[in-house]
Amino acid sequence: MTWRLLNNTKGEGYSLLQLITSFLGKNGMKKDRKQELEKKTPEQLSDMVRDARNSLAQLRFDLRAGKTSNVKDIRVLRNELAVLLTLLHQHG
Repeated sequence: MTWRLLNNTKGEGYSLLQLITSFLGKNGMKKDRKQELEKKTPEQLSDMVRDARNSLAQLRFDLRAGKTSNVKDIRVLRNELAVLLTLLHQHG
């Protein structure tokens, strides 16, 4: 299952990775994004963790298969996964 957020103007979807990278700045996670994640319920956070892990596995597979050469996406997704897991453990 891939987590998608619909774009109302074109009817296209954004992947989890595109959504994550849109919230990250040069110095890591933006304050607004972190506050937004802190408001999520533990169920929502665990769904996001599951989707992030699935996306990370797919990115690693694509990297090995030669479909992508951008390793920065993997690093960004790992960072977001770490933040999600930290927030999930703080809630629990």
